[in-house]
Amino acid sequence: MPHLRGLWRFANAYVMFTKLGDMHYKGTAYQNKDYVYFDVDDFHSFGRRASNYRTFFHEMSHAADYSYGQRKCNGNYTTIDYVDKNGNTLNDYLKADVENRIRTEVDEYIEKKNLNLTAEEKKKLEDDVTHLIMNTADYKNDPPKIDDAMTKKCYKSVVFSIKIDLAFNAGEASDVYGGYTGNTVSYWQHDADYWYTTTTDANGNEVPAYDENGDLVRTTKQPLECFAECMAGMITDCDSGMDGYNYYSEDVQNTFNDIASEMAGTN
Repeated sequence: MPHLRGLWRFANAYVMFTKLGDMHYKGTAYQNKDYVYFDVDDFHSFGRRASNYRTFFHEMSHAADYSYGQRKCNGNYTTIDYVDKNGNTLNDYLKADVENRIRTEVDEYIEKKNLNLTAEEKKKLEDDVTHLIMNTADYKNDPPKIDDAMTKKCYKSVVFSIKIDLAFNAGEASDVYGGYTGNTVSYWQHDADYWYTTTTDANGNEVPAYDENGDLVRTTKQPLECFAECMAGMITDCDSGMDGYNYYSEDVQNTFNDIASEMAGTN
């Protein structure tokens, strides 16, 4: 976790890097480039104070991420362009977190059900279930169709297990897990179409975009939301934000810490 001095200097970076677009904006708070829009009059609302203050710092984190990136990261968001000493991005580590979790759950399902599978069969089941979950664009409106009985049973068990764990233990990390799974396993979430890019089919309809390998082409929003959710959680000491930070792997945490420290000038 970033040192307290680093968090304080990051808070100062809000002042240097961000601007207030509208302090009395009556819609949902949001960030556009280095501007933030929110309703300060709503901050005193009973039962919503903590949520509103967390939202304020969440959107300010997005704005600082963008503004610092314009200066240091070729005009992109810092959390998108930052590459660590191993050549990996925050997105790389987040995606690996989700994939590793799915594969672990498949392995546990195989062991629990005492399935007598060869190494090749085990790997195929892992690959198939992982591909199904991580390449779903919108689970609510278009869940995958699975013909193979064993794959279907394993898939349902893995989805249920991860979803329950996220609901009780992951806080806002559930949102980002949804970003890599078409909201298959998340309960705390942006809409599914926030997370993937689209293309136009032969009939002129806008549809999710897939690459030549059949993998969903995602947006770059996952690392942005991870950063803003964790930073807002730390600054406000919010349980859901801190639970999310602590739920991630050490690789994700270290990369987040490095990005925050660089932006605060403590790296």
